[in-house]
Amino acid sequence: MVVVNLSCPFFKLVLNYKSHRHCADMGTGTWRLESQRNNANNMSVNLINQREFRDAMGCFACAVTVISTTTLDGQAVGVTVNSFNSVSLDPPLVLFCLGREATKFDDFLASGQFTVNILRQGQDNISNGFAADGGNFFQTMDSYTSALGNPLVPDALAIFDCETETVHDGGDHVILIGRVIELRHDHEGDPLIYYRGRYCNVSFTG
Repeated sequence: MVVVNLSCPFFKLVLNYKSHRHCADMGTGTWRLESQRNNANNMSVNLINQREFRDAMGCFACAVTVISTTTLDGQAVGVTVNSFNSVSLDPPLVLFCLGREATKFDDFLASGQFTVNILRQGQDNISNGFAADGGNFFQTMDSYTSALGNPLVPDALAIFDCETETVHDGGDHVILIGRVIELRHDHEGDPLIYYRGRYCNVSFTG
């Protein structure tokens, strides 16, 4: 069984026909998209407890990344992010979500480019460093730059050097979609994993 979360911002914008309801049966199941933008604009009611939402999302184990860019005045900055995903193979697109309250929010939007640095096991200190002080943590390491001029985390498991393609609204975040210009990865390494509020290691069975 495949469950699709229709609360995702992408699905909310799929259909919008004058607030009509659109339903379609698929086999024995039914999906429904309700476009109620007019009503939503006049309401600010959140029926989901934010703490419960965060705890439930914590059940989704994910890799840890540092998203980096260079500001217009040449400063190397980064931010720890786990809301990263692939979008398309052709063209090669990826996305990440950036909180509107992020210290370097304006710099990421203005730069027009970014690099996704996927951290490997043992790099939790780098994750913590960028989470605490993403504006200055690059100055504590011997980093180098990508072809686009973005700062790179040393010994990252993989990197995706991207030009920003589009930016979408996502509530208290924005969703940045980037076109991958260059990538590198280590075939042998293992990723740093974040699960239920803590770092974990990958364990293979079978």
